[in-house]
Amino acid sequence: MCAGNSIHIAFASDAKEPTEMYVVDGKEHVDLHVQGGGQVVSKAQWKKSALITEIVGRAKGIDGGDFEVMDFRVRWTISADGRVLTRELEDPAQLLVYDKQ
Repeated sequence: MCAGNSIHIAFASDAKEPTEMYVVDGKEHVDLHVQGGGQVVSKAQWKKSALITEIVGRAKGIDGGDFEVMDFRVRWTISADGRVLTRELEDPAQLLVYDKQ
């Protein structure tokens, strides 16, 4: 579902229905603050007809600097008929295809 510059992705696999929500403006948005000053941020932008999302987890080092503890980049595409959603994870390489029921 799209509304303004927000997108909500819901997909089911093995009877589970995870959802993801992004603000599609190319900027980082804090999704979660973690104990010790860390945070999880997301960023999303359109590149032609693909939605590119990134989720980054950052932690505070003992020297006070930030360092990344996770970084997930995903490329989302949908078929022309709207029935197939493809999710390509960059690292580790993974391709998931969801068919609309």
